[in-house]
Amino acid sequence: VDLKFAPGSASGWRPRPFLRSDFALASVEGATETSFAALCGGLTWEFGPAMVSGEACWSEPLDSSPVMASAWSVAAGVFLSLHDRATLAAELRRGEWGDHETDVARFGTLTRLGHGNLSLGAELPVATAPFESAVALLGWTAEFGL
Repeated sequence: VDLKFAPGSASGWRPRPFLRSDFALASVEGATETSFAALCGGLTWEFGPAMVSGEACWSEPLDSSPVMASAWSVAAGVFLSLHDRATLAAELRRGEWGDHETDVARFGTLTRLGHGNLSLGAELPVATAPFESAVALLGWTAEFGL
C-alpha cells in the first residue's frame, strides 16, 4: 500500500515532484510478514498518454532494529495510458538490501480506484531471471495532491 503526495502538474518537460511512503506484506512459502516502510522521492514527466518517472527510496525492514536496517533503491519507470481506466506500467529497479544488490524488472497494469490506483503485476530478477523466482504484486496507491 502506497501513500503518494504529488503537487502540481507534470505536463511536458516540466517535472512534478512527489513523495511516497510504502508499506508491504510479503508472503513467501506460506509465511506472511511485514517487509518494508519506505520513504521515496522522485519526479514525473507527462507526454500525452505516456508518463516517465524516476525515484530514489530508503527502506527499513519493520521487523529489524534501526541499526541493522539498510535498504535503498533507485528506479525508472514508464507508464502508458491505454484507456481512461487502464494503464500499462514497466519499471526497472536497482537496490541494495543488507549485504546484497539486486536488479528487478516490474511489469503490470493500473486502474483508477477511489482516490488512487489499484495495481496488479509481477516482479522478475534481471540478472538470473528464473521464472520460479517471479513475485506477484498487488497494491493500491492513494494519491494526494494540491
